[in-house]
Amino acid sequence: MKLLMIIWRTQNCSIPDDDRRIATMLNVTYKKWISKLKPSLIEFFMLDENGHLTQKKLLKVRKNVEDFRSKQSTNAQARWLKTNKTSNAMAMPKLCQTDANHNHNHSKKEEVTPLTPLAGGKIEKVKKRKKKSNMPENWTPNIHAKTVALNEGFDDDERRIILQQFTDYAASSGKQYADWDSAFYNWIRSGITRNDISQRRRANGKAGSGKAPGSIVASVNRFIDQAGS
Repeated sequence: MKLLMIIWRTQNCSIPDDDRRIATMLNVTYKKWISKLKPSLIEFFMLDENGHLTQKKLLKVRKNVEDFRSKQSTNAQARWLKTNKTSNAMAMPKLCQTDANHNHNHSKKEEVTPLTPLAGGKIEKVKKRKKKSNMPENWTPNIHAKTVALNEGFDDDERRIILQQFTDYAASSGKQYADWDSAFYNWIRSGITRNDISQRRRANGKAGSGKAPGSIVASVNRFIDQAGS
């Protein structure tokens, strides 16, 4: 079987009738090829007109394979030519029609509607979205932050604690926001802040926070959603 595979892979489906070379191809010793293998295999092989070793059935299979490949190649080329001719025939009328329409349109004078200027003759510029940045140096929240804190039920002392926590967090995490005031409003409204203030009040013997904080997991998720907006 190995010898058949070696012969099949050659260009002419044959190998030189050289015992030493055949032994090397089969990876056996010359003595083993001469004494054991060749006597039992040689009857299945023959010599061609060039004196090379080949096999009759192997030559027939090789010819059938080559004929099949040639036939497939011819059929594929015929299909390609047929498809190409059909495509060109269909494309030509469309191309002619397009050219005719193009020439017809150019023969007419196109009516151009003048642009109507905006009021005042100025074009309004689209506002660019603010880029995120680190907390500005000496940043302080605007006056509306106090109103947000009061609406959440926090007094002035608690608001100062919340502000300190927010600035510490921003400085330590390198967080960036496009609008730091809005970010601080979200921090005030977050469930994490309400939980923290509630714990501080209980530790000081005071009532809990003005609004129910809900579960810690829900509060964290809510704060993340608010801060990312």
